[in-house]
This record gives sequence, C-alpha cells and structure tokens, in this order.
Amino acid sequence: MHTPTIMIGLATVAALGPATHALVLYDTVRWDVNGHYYSVLLAAEGVSWNTANASAQDFDGHLATITSQEENDFVAELVNDPALWSFSIRAWGPWIGLYQTGANGQEEWVTGEILEYTNWDSRGGEPSSSSERATHFFDFEPIAPGSTWNDWDEDVANSSRIISYVIETTEPIPAPSTTVLLGMAAIVSRRRRR
Repeated sequence: MHTPTIMIGLATVAALGPATHALVLYDTVRWDVNGHYYSVLLAAEGVSWNTANASAQDFDGHLATITSQEENDFVAELVNDPALWSFSIRAWGPWIGLYQTGANGQEEWVTGEILEYTNWDSRGGEPSSSSERATHFFDFEPIAPGSTWNDWDEDVANSSRIISYVIETTEPIPAPSTTVLLGMAAIVSRRRRR
C-alpha cells in the first residue's frame, strides 16, 4: 500500500475560492503514482455536484477521477474521516468527477478519461437511476465511511446529504492565511462533533 505525502495537515481550514459557500480545505495529499494532488474540501452545509465541479475548476483542477482500484483505495483512505461524511439511512461521502451524460445514462469522467474502472455499491444496486447523474463515495450501511460509489442528483435541491468533495490538481492548493484559519476553524469543529 502506498504511503501518501502529507502536504497540508489535517483540518487545515480556509475560505477558499470564489465559490458561493464557505469551504474548509480539509487536507491535500500528493499521490506519487501519478504526481497529482488530491484536496478534500468540506462545505459548511450540503454542496451540489455542480457547485463542487465549478469549485474544482476555480482551483485549476477537476473533481477527482479514479481510474484504478489502487487510486480508489488511495482516495478512500484520504476521505476516511466521519467529519467528511453525513450519516442517515446510508453513509454519504464526497463527490468525485464521474457523471452521466445524456438520457442513455452513460458515465463519463469530467476530464474525458476513458471509463475502465468503477466501484459501484452493489448492495444498493448502483448505479440506480438515469436521473441521478453525479457520483460520490457511499456506503450502504450508515455506520462508517466507505469506498464504494453511488449515483445521486447533481442539483442543489437534492444534495444536502453530501458535504465534501475531492479535487485533483497538478499543483497543491495554496495554504490559507492565519486570519482565515482562525475564522473557519469552527466549521471543522462542528462537523467533528456530529
């Protein structure tokens, strides 16, 4: 198993980018296999896939594309913290960059990379709906973060369960200033207590 290089410590926080919601830069890790940086961002409240995707582009990156079991294991370990998930009848984890195009339900990575690897949650019959077009980490059992995927509505109205997303970049997202760190620390603290 690959040991990641930690670039920004856990729970580093910031009000990042021009996105319309408060964000916390939770962690950034470089994966030596492809040299890319994976940053986990935590929203103050539910975040839609469309907003997460726009935010990723604002940081000159994209929502994470996962093209192998090894990469899935790496990203799943990065997001394996209950503070990044919401729990109800299921465990709802961070958005990634897989989405359905058109009415035929064909999945595609935001980068246009060929879809050769998937990790759908078979217990929930995923992917389950042509109207659920965006993908996030998921676990059918609501007891802990998981490493499988679920398709879900990408629009704001139905995304309140998803509170984080993973951005993939070729450069690390800059660390925030001390002033911003102090101002945003309460978001992470509140999420960890839930």
